[in-house]
Amino acid sequence: MSNVGAAVNLAWGRLHVMREYHFFQSCRSRMAYLVSALIVLLFTLLGLHFVWPLGVLMLVFLVPITLFLVKRFFLRRELFTVDAAGITDRTAVICAGHIPWSEIVAFRLYTNDRFVVLQVAVTSYEAFCGRFQGLHRAPLRLNGRIHTMPIQIYLARRDCDPNELLPVLRAQYARHHPEAQ
Repeated sequence: MSNVGAAVNLAWGRLHVMREYHFFQSCRSRMAYLVSALIVLLFTLLGLHFVWPLGVLMLVFLVPITLFLVKRFFLRRELFTVDAAGITDRTAVICAGHIPWSEIVAFRLYTNDRFVVLQVAVTSYEAFCGRFQGLHRAPLRLNGRIHTMPIQIYLARRDCDPNELLPVLRAQYARHHPEAQ
């Protein structure tokens, strides 16, 4: 095979790889879950030992929290994905969830010292918020009133490279919105 053919194959391979972007939970944040679980468990045991009635109450409420934190430590979650189906956000407790490309009107990516922020505008923000339950819906609606692009996805700068994310976003958006080119 000639060098030109090899270069074309290499470029095609790069293009194929750049169609998806996966962002996993970092080891540092997973370690924070474990440390938090140990601190909560320590407070529970101290409360159980020194303050008997309060310790039992702490045991009832804090042990499930400890188990939740330990589970989150061992779970290697995909926090953010850009693929052919759309953008999937699981970066926070109140997050956007899955946003299909058919609903995405525009996006903007900007960075600061700590975060890479992806802002997404959808066709109908009220319909988008309607998919969520009450306590999840209220902060999303408030976010839509505050920002120019209502959906904000914050990714830690140390784990997310905007130079890798932006071409994937552009390629997927162009693939699903050919009229925008």
